Amino acid sequence: RLYKGEVTPEKFIDEEDIKANMIEQPNRLELEIKTLTFGLFVYYTYVGETAKANEQLLKIALSKPSAAFGFIKASQLAKARGLL
Repeated sequence: RLYKGEVTPEKFIDEEDIKANMIEQPNRLELEIKTLTFGLFVYYTYVGETAKANEQLLKIALSKPSAAFGFIKASQLAKARGLL
């Protein structure tokens, strides 16, 4: 929906929608938000908005550590880009 222009980046992460549609598990909301934030990083990179892409990486990398792919990859990329 983001790439098609059906939703703006600012409205891409809708916590109420996530809560209404997610599997009930401990820390699931946090996982969903990290995953979508990583998606925003990819989107901003794709459209050439490096500063906004870096902001998304830092949001994830500076959050509570997790074994989730998005956290691990965002932390690696943030370090590689000299953001951490």
